[in-house]
Parts: sequence; structure tokens; C-alpha cells
Amino acid sequence: VKGRHIKEIKTGVKGYILNKSMFIERFKELILNEGGKILHGIYVTDIDPEKGKVVDSKGNLYEADLIVDAGGHLSVTQKKRILDYGNYRLTPAAQCLCKVRDMDYEQIHLNYYDDGYAWVFFKNEEIANVGAGRFRTNAVRSLEKFIKDHKFKIVSKIRVDSVSTGGIIPRFSYKKLRVAGEAAGMVFPHSGEGIRPAIIAGMLSVGENYEEKYMKRIGKNIQRYMVFQRILLSEFTESDALDFASIVDEKIATKLFRGDRFIINLKMLTKPRLILKLLPFALKPLKFIFS
Repeated sequence: VKGRHIKEIKTGVKGYILNKSMFIERFKELILNEGGKILHGIYVTDIDPEKGKVVDSKGNLYEADLIVDAGGHLSVTQKKRILDYGNYRLTPAAQCLCKVRDMDYEQIHLNYYDDGYAWVFFKNEEIANVGAGRFRTNAVRSLEKFIKDHKFKIVSKIRVDSVSTGGIIPRFSYKKLRVAGEAAGMVFPHSGEGIRPAIIAGMLSVGENYEEKYMKRIGKNIQRYMVFQRILLSEFTESDALDFASIVDEKIATKLFRGDRFIINLKMLTKPRLILKLLPFALKPLKFIFS
């Protein structure tokens, strides 16, 4: 809070760090083994969801019974506003590789600020992917300060990209079009996690009732955290942030990370003002309308 270290919590939550390069190669193998075709050097320029038509950068026309747009934040559906992207937001995030010491390489390290987060994901025992995403603060300067404070050594260039932080778009299924992953805002804004939500979307997008099933499976967690993010950024004072840090325990931290509801605990009863501000996140049911 305001650049001060307040609290450290070890949640004990078990998980995985995905080797994205290996994952993509394996995914390509599965596509080819199923008779699919991978086209290189071209990209989609237009989509007609009603007729099931796709146009590529060379002018080729394709027809399909089902189109899945998983083109990230630069997807055709987003750029051409084929669906409603009124709530779609992008936040800069900076990352690089660093030589890291005095940290457990088998753990995922997440640092939370009052307007964003920083991460340390190890690639091996010495080298880690280190990054920062901030809503109000320059991401590169924030990353450089984080690296300096922890005495890491940068071993690659700093890369900057954008991450979807506006929540899931109102509709992500229309006629013959399904939108999945970051193209639909399926990203946890407090951690930048997008691979798991995208994989789930990909599996569900080829079936019936895609929107309803996705929201029930994981989408509600993303949207619930959007409520918390709005409270944190627009309603929390510095005093509120310090009060909240004082009552956060392992259980609450785990639920926050997953986007689950958390129950008002005994410590919170000593902070009635905080309870009132957090009630929309902890108790209010989500409203997501399908039409």
C-alpha cells in the first residue's frame, strides 16, 4: 500500500506452471492428428457470424458451421466490434527474465499493490519470468522498481504487452461465432491468469449452451473479482487497504485468488466500515443475462 510492504501470506495452494511453448506444440500435434490444417503466414481479416464465413489476409474465403475466435485482445471480433465490447479494457503489463536468488523456485510468488500486481514465475532453479501489471502506475517503472527492491538481475529485454482487465464481454456466442479466451475478456485481472480460462472456453465452445456453461464453470469467478477490483480501485481508502490487509488470512487469500466468495470472518467484525464496502463482493449474487 503506497509502496509499503504490509503482509506476506503463504496459501499452500497447489498448482502448475505451464510451459506454453511445449503446450502449443502439443496442441498443434493434436490438431494435425485429428485431420486439422494449420495455415502459416496469414491471418483473419473479417468474420461473418450469420453466414459462417471467414476472410483471410490473402482474400481467401472459408465457410464453417462453427467459428471460434481466440485471437486475443487483437481479435477480429474485438477490432471490428462484431459483438458488444463496451466494457472491454486493456491494461499494460511488463515482463522480463531475471536471475533470482533467495526464493523458492517451486513456488509462485505474487505481490499485490493497491492498483495491480507483480509476479515471479520460475523457469528453472535460477531464472524466472518476472513481471508487473498496474492499473494506474507505469508498468515498466513498476517492474524496474520491483526488480531493484528484490535485487534480481535482468537477463533479457523488458517486453510490454496489454492484458484484458475489463471482465467478460456481455455476449460471447452469436449465430455461428464463439469467442474464447482473452478475445472475450476471460482473464483474471488480479493475476493476469488467462490460459486456464481460455482452455476451458475452448473445450466448451464447441458444445451447446456455451455461455451458460462457461459462466457456471469459471466465468462467474472472473466477474466476481471484477466487483472486488472496482471496490478496491474506486472505494478503498489507504486506511481501508491497511484494515483489509490486517484481516486477510490464508483462507481469504486463497478465495480471492480463485475469485470465490469469502465469508465474513470474526476479524472483520472489528472493521464494520470495511464489511459494508465488501458486501457486494462477499454476498451479492451475480447477474448475467443471456438473451
